[in-house]
Amino acid sequence: MILVDTGAWLALADKGDAYHSRLLRKNATHLEPLMATYHDRVDAPVCGFADGPG
Repeated sequence: MILVDTGAWLALADKGDAYHSRLLRKNATHLEPLMATYHDRVDAPVCGFADGPG
């Protein structure tokens, strides 16, 4: 399991992010799944990536 913070998830979601393609390449070479902490999932509504307040 590889723990990543909100920045990595936002970069994966945004094709225009400077780290998007780099994260896709790294994700393809790692056999372990990417995991987030609970806090990262709470950030999604605030950043506009899910329905919710913000």
